Amino acid sequence: MCSQKKWEQTKTSPTQVSCIKHVFRSHVVFQFLCTNTIEDQVLENVSVNMEVLGEDDGSLVVEHTHVLPRLLVNVPDFTYVCFKRTQVGNIG
Repeated sequence: MCSQKKWEQTKTSPTQVSCIKHVFRSHVVFQFLCTNTIEDQVLENVSVNMEVLGEDDGSLVVEHTHVLPRLLVNVPDFTYVCFKRTQVGNIG
């Protein structure tokens, strides 16, 4: 199961970001498409930090975050955050 969301960015935001959520039996992977919009700048060590909000029962735990070593201006690239499901159940 996948779903996609694009965030509205402010004019001062240095990047454009959209996200696709991939749901698997034992994992949930968030795939972020990032674009650097700062002219003449290279962004380094680009990643997305995520945390579970609301009632955190420990059923989702961050297992891996992929860091982009470099993000060139107007060259889209992907970063990922992978959550492990500690309580595996039905998808949906």
